[in-house]
Amino acid sequence: MKYTGSFHIDKAELQGEGENLQKVKESLQGSLRVELENGAIEKSNILSKIFSILNVSQYFKGRFPDLKTRGLPFYRVVANFQIKDGVAATEDFLVDSEAMRITGIGRIDLGRNQIDAKIGVHPLATVDTVLSKIPIAGYILLGKDKAFLSFVYEVKGGLDDPKVEAVPIQSIPGGLFGIIRRLLETPFRPFQKVPSSQDSPKEEKK
Repeated sequence: MKYTGSFHIDKAELQGEGENLQKVKESLQGSLRVELENGAIEKSNILSKIFSILNVSQYFKGRFPDLKTRGLPFYRVVANFQIKDGVAATEDFLVDSEAMRITGIGRIDLGRNQIDAKIGVHPLATVDTVLSKIPIAGYILLGKDKAFLSFVYEVKGGLDDPKVEAVPIQSIPGGLFGIIRRLLETPFRPFQKVPSSQDSPKEEKK
């Protein structure tokens, strides 16, 4: 992924060993939190494939950026990773932009350069528009006057050219969808941490 913006490592506890970079990646252990602010995703093989699928629909045609020609501006990108034996796992990858949120749950094998994840793209639309003008399959999360349409994709294979397939909302396990919904419904301001799936409700400050 190629991007612009301010990059921060909020915390990092990593260790690995080996006679070369490949061996170090395969042995990596620890945890990492990363943040990007006020930038743009200029290149992403995964998002390019997903946006291409969504742009085919009549309603969304042209609404998603072609990452080959222009980027996707964002307010913030955040994620917490737990890393074991060179495999980085996250349950709270989140891209927050003006028109949509993008969520990610899954694992990346750093040594093999492979990914196995569920990526959700959640365009923001008015409730009236959603109910009257979008005759397409998608799960609707309603707010007071806004709604997120949720489209979830399974991403598997090499990071350079993974296979991307749409996942029916009905087939997503309740726990996994609960994580996606929590990420969508989390209001946050700049420099405010996004709660991870490990956070207890008692620890949240209101």
